[in-house]
Amino acid sequence: MPVLLMLRGLLTWGGDYTVNEFVGVSLYTSQFKDVWNQYYAGTSLSYPLSDNVALIGGFNYYRAVDEGKKLLGSFDNNIWSGKTGVKFGVHTVTVGYQRSNGNDDFDYLRLSDSIFLDNSIQYSDFNSPKEQSLQLRYDLDMQAFGIPGLSFMTRYAKGWDADYSNANSVYMRRGADGAPLQDQKRWERDIEAKYIIQSGSLKDMSLRVRQATTRATDFESDLDEVRLIVEYPLQLL
Repeated sequence: MPVLLMLRGLLTWGGDYTVNEFVGVSLYTSQFKDVWNQYYAGTSLSYPLSDNVALIGGFNYYRAVDEGKKLLGSFDNNIWSGKTGVKFGVHTVTVGYQRSNGNDDFDYLRLSDSIFLDNSIQYSDFNSPKEQSLQLRYDLDMQAFGIPGLSFMTRYAKGWDADYSNANSVYMRRGADGAPLQDQKRWERDIEAKYIIQSGSLKDMSLRVRQATTRATDFESDLDEVRLIVEYPLQLL
């Protein structure tokens, strides 16, 4: 399904294609005027092994190159992530690996969390230069236990090797001694309960409570927070 999105200084074009009932492919390109040209390719996979067991997976790749007046400096960065997992009955377990290449943070516009990376989670994107990260996630659907619409999720992600030695002046981060930060690490743990209303005038509204804990070395702040997230779909056309 092709999509054309134009905002102030931003042009995005691309689409999604379903190869078959198991595989989907996405290709997008965007230009943020005088900042970057960005390219995205992604795949998704779900392959049933039996009535109750399915393999799932996916891959995401981005590249961003400076453009025009280079308002965020000169850069040529890329980042990718891949995940694999298994869904068995009401349980889903996935593992995701992500790697950021280039000398600068892999940046993006914060439009509804508009980056498709497996390790871009509640607080941490794990998108610092040279950073690698690994995530373990578990989901539980409570429908089989007589509570349709209720689900639980927990995940833990850890990043390492973030290195600002060669970052441009916009994205550079330095320590107290003035030297570029190197060998930076962080981790995040999220725990969530979500309920989707099943009937009535508020049908399909979702209520979500999520607790997040993050810890990091010099380049990020530690965080403990709880969010209440309410989503209600509106059909405009």
